Amino acid sequence: DKFDAEDLVARARLESMSTFGIAVEIDSENIDQLNQTLDSIKSIDYPKNGIGIILSKYGNPANIQNYVNKVVELQDLKFKVKLVVHGEMDITTIDKDAFYPLLAAKYSYLIKIKLGSKIDCQYFNFINSEVNDSLNKVGLCEDCDNGVLAIHYNVVNNSYLNFENYDLMAEALKKHGRGLSNQSTYIKYEKKQQIHNKPSNKTG
Repeated sequence: DKFDAEDLVARARLESMSTFGIAVEIDSENIDQLNQTLDSIKSIDYPKNGIGIILSKYGNPANIQNYVNKVVELQDLKFKVKLVVHGEMDITTIDKDAFYPLLAAKYSYLIKIKLGSKIDCQYFNFINSEVNDSLNKVGLCEDCDNGVLAIHYNVVNNSYLNFENYDLMAEALKKHGRGLSNQSTYIKYEKKQQIHNKPSNKTG
């Protein structure tokens, strides 16, 4: 009957939902900046079972308890989160330690954000809609306002070994992707209100 059909559609949407793995690069002891970034993640309007978080701390923290508290805060909100402290400062090792758990969990998209950066609350819904409603094969989605780039799991898997440095890979992919802006593989994030506020009549 109709109810069963709607239930099946809802389940199918849930199973095909894009998932997102976030690595937060913590390269200083600035707790205010960390709070700014984590508050933006807490505000994301997306099912929490579709989000994984790695707090990637460079060097030995002055107060490890600060970071343990942040993990507990996020876990209490039902986020999947893990703290990784990098004793070794080799960039390839840091990348491996930060991203291996996200790659192993096969999140659809990976995002590395710097301390103080923000993820817009509708960013993940936008990508998921492009993939599952518009049926675009989105390899990269760039939020230019916030300096955030979501990279598809397959793109990371196929590209990382050419660079052995996540930041260099992301920059190269962005540069290449912007040159392919007529294709659906690279898209720019547009906030809904920006779309709705576009003037209906041309002026000039």
